[in-house]
Amino acid sequence: MRKEGFIIMGDDQCAICPVYLRMEMLGRQMELELMRRGIYNIGIGYPVCEIGHGRIRIIITLGHTFEMIDRCIKTFKEVADQYNYWDAIKKYDGELNAGIRRYVVVNWLKSWFVPQED
Repeated sequence: MRKEGFIIMGDDQCAICPVYLRMEMLGRQMELELMRRGIYNIGIGYPVCEIGHGRIRIIITLGHTFEMIDRCIKTFKEVADQYNYWDAIKKYDGELNAGIRRYVVVNWLKSWFVPQED
C-alpha cells in the first residue's frame, strides 16, 4: 500500500492496518465503495480522532492469502482513483491549513447520510 502512495499508520507487525486518509468525508465514501466491492473495512473519523486525521482500518489475518491482500491493495488504489483522492487530498490539506475546519465537520456529518442502494 505504501508503494501505491498510501500512508499506513502503526506497527508493521500488527494485524490492524490503519490507512491514513485525512479526509473524513471522502474517507466515508471510499469506505462504502470498498465494502460494495467486497473489502471489509472500518472508517474512522471525527469525533473518534481529530479532524483531518481520518483513516480506514483493515485487519489482516492468517486466513488471508497473498492473492487476497494483493486484491485489497488493487481495490484501494482503484477506489482512490475513482474518487480522485490524490488531487482531493492536496486541496483538502490547503483548506485545513487555511482554518476551514467547520466546513469539514459539517460535510463529514452529511456523509453519514449517504443514500444506500438496496
